[in-house]
Amino acid sequence: MDNSEKNLVLAFAESLFEPVFDIGTDVAEVAVDSLFEDGSILEAIPVVKIICAVGKAVLSVRDKYLCKRLAVFIQEFNNGKLSQKQIDKHKEKLLNENRLEAECERILLLIDQSTYESQTKYLCRFYQAYINQDISWEKFQELAEANQRMFIGDYSILKDIVYKKIKTYVSAEQESNINRLISLGLINDYRLKNDAILLTAEYKDTGIQLTEFGKVFGRYLDVIEADGTGASY
Repeated sequence: MDNSEKNLVLAFAESLFEPVFDIGTDVAEVAVDSLFEDGSILEAIPVVKIICAVGKAVLSVRDKYLCKRLAVFIQEFNNGKLSQKQIDKHKEKLLNENRLEAECERILLLIDQSTYESQTKYLCRFYQAYINQDISWEKFQELAEANQRMFIGDYSILKDIVYKKIKTYVSAEQESNINRLISLGLINDYRLKNDAILLTAEYKDTGIQLTEFGKVFGRYLDVIEADGTGASY
């Protein structure tokens, strides 16, 4: 890691664990260009400052979206689900074990690889669960990997399965969502098939079931709406 990368990682750690700013709005709901009009409302965030300094007068579209996703993650992280005592304890542990830079570098990479703001929020929820010791670091990374590989339409279908809502799947597009969720280890599909034609169209009690991994993922799926507005460039 060169000095510029190290400075970025340390600025992210400061932004995450020692927030001294109040953006005052839900960043995920704001168009990316609006965030940088007449002086960015994100400039109080140390990691954003560094990205803006590197970009100088003109930020690339990719950098703007990265700044937005970073702000979304930091805002979600400080939403009150973790106490400051828990956050301070985790930071102290990372410092004592000399893992602060390595862990923050990994989180930064995952944020950069996110496609949607909602996806970034889910990533943050998994990280909060890890800090709260609900899941291991290994399980966090597995959840993050599955989250990264999901398409925007997969979330609504997985939510319906988690909350046992009746849905009928007849289109090839919807079946591709089911197949992707299977490949990610989130669900099992035991529906009867005959030459690739489904004999039953509803998945309520007909064979589509959450795996144990899917049940863990499903704990964090409430109240975040898939947006599709934060595409990476």
